[in-house]
Amino acid sequence: MLTRYLTGPRIPLPRILTIEVTSRCNLRCVMCPKTAGVVNTPADRVISRDVVERIEPLLHAADGVDLSGLWGEAFLYPGIYLDILRRLKRRHIGVHTVSNGTLITDRLAAELVALGLDRLEISLDAARPDTYRRIRRGGELGRAIEGVRAVVRRKEEAGSRFPAMKLLFLGMTDTIGELPEFVRLAASLRVPAVVLQALGEYDAVRGKSAAARCPGAGLRHLEAAREEGRRLGVAVELFPPDQFREAPAAPPPPAQAARRAVKDCFFPWDRAVIATTGEVFPCCSSPAPFGSLMEQPFEEIWRGDGYRRLRAALLRGDLPPMCRACTGQAWTVRRRGDPLRAAVRLERGRLRQRLRRSPTLRKIRDSFKRP
Repeated sequence: MLTRYLTGPRIPLPRILTIEVTSRCNLRCVMCPKTAGVVNTPADRVISRDVVERIEPLLHAADGVDLSGLWGEAFLYPGIYLDILRRLKRRHIGVHTVSNGTLITDRLAAELVALGLDRLEISLDAARPDTYRRIRRGGELGRAIEGVRAVVRRKEEAGSRFPAMKLLFLGMTDTIGELPEFVRLAASLRVPAVVLQALGEYDAVRGKSAAARCPGAGLRHLEAAREEGRRLGVAVELFPPDQFREAPAAPPPPAQAARRAVKDCFFPWDRAVIATTGEVFPCCSSPAPFGSLMEQPFEEIWRGDGYRRLRAALLRGDLPPMCRACTGQAWTVRRRGDPLRAAVRLERGRLRQRLRRSPTLRKIRDSFKRP
């Protein structure tokens, strides 16, 4: 019964949307699938007003929006980005953005603070200018740092805690040694947290993942970074949290299927990715879209065959290749009560969607954001 509900047509609309402002980028990072030409969304596009208008009806159900997209730099088109941000904040939706930071001007920083962007994460991946220049081709570390400083300065001038900021560091075999130095850089910029992200390997970066190829050295650098973090007041986070634990080997025999290792992923039930073209993906790992807003209503896509098959596969523990290769979600052990836990989580999300529409609760929530 629970499985029928979790794979059936009554699934509530997603609480979280990822909206791709653009699939263009001003950098050509050596580790990025876009540089290698193996991305899953149309290259070098900008979201059209028509697509934005088709997204608008979905926003009544959304608690949060990732206004970054998948492979582009959202701040390449600040006018479009800020227009969408205004639309979202008028609906009191939490907004998160990941950027390389190189295009953040003082004026843009002021707008981000004034409009109430909730979270901003800056991907730097290096603590030294020469390393940054080598792996983030076309960029300069100093320019990205200027962007970070502009946002921090504008936050302090406004007396605001938002956007909450983090610096991102991709764990590569030839850069992981800079992680403690990276923490010191964050402290000097008054950014309270850094995130060590696991590199997902593909042909262009085969053998480059610190978590997969040199976990011992990675853990030593991580502990040194955490020590620096404790000394300087900078939190050091892992994404995913299990990246230094060995991934499961081949699936266990059928007799042990009830305890098969699976990904701890709820994406197919509570979030969706909308590309610049209006194509809808379940996540960044999906090789193909499940439909397009330009051809059918979102509800038909969300409750259609592609999503239903993916949800059923995750419940069975029969992971498709894109899920096995994903480095964005931790591994967990499949348990018999998982469908019940998933149904409770889904209903809790449905309740949050209803409560978000309450004007009284909205005022209370917004009051916590004021300085």
